[in-house]
Amino acid sequence: MTDRRYVETTDEDLRLGRKMRRDARARKVVVLLLSIATLAVVAYLSYPPLMSALLPAVTADESAIEVGAPAEAIAATVLSVHDGDTLHLSTSTNDDVTVRLIGLDTPEVGDHLECYGEEATVVLEKLAPVGSTVWALTDGDTEDKYGRSLYYLFSDEGVLVNVELVRRGAGETLLISDNDRYWDELEAAEVKAREGDRGLWGECR
Repeated sequence: MTDRRYVETTDEDLRLGRKMRRDARARKVVVLLLSIATLAVVAYLSYPPLMSALLPAVTADESAIEVGAPAEAIAATVLSVHDGDTLHLSTSTNDDVTVRLIGLDTPEVGDHLECYGEEATVVLEKLAPVGSTVWALTDGDTEDKYGRSLYYLFSDEGVLVNVELVRRGAGETLLISDNDRYWDELEAAEVKAREGDRGLWGECR
């Protein structure tokens, strides 16, 4: 005869069983998440563009727009920054060139300090740090009435500094004579700055 034994199941046994099942499911979820994370890391290391496609794109409002310097632009080194639209460069032909950036006007500094003048200077210092390499490009006029060289500047990473200053609200667009190579980009940048109350548009208006 088969010996059958009956064991009474208590409430505590039932609770313990449910807890064990929940713990087992939780462990499975953790293992699954770790597996997904591992696959993501492997995918990124093996093929970065794949990971980039899966992540939210960085918008133009969150970082500087890189357009690249034209082939005819000349290399220069930033010596100093005077204000938001004026700085000194060193080139292969001139040890100290006073440069007025084309297409914009930033608030004054010094004795004639205007609202957002100091802030605009800081923006230019960040876009074109002293000692950094920039790429300078002329337009219709090579000099202004004060003898300053007129340039568009591109950072070594390809950011068009003139447009970026306007996009960040550090200055207003200013069209003089035939210096209009990047006028459409400058105007579009100002629209974005105004709409977003960036820089002087939010602080000084």
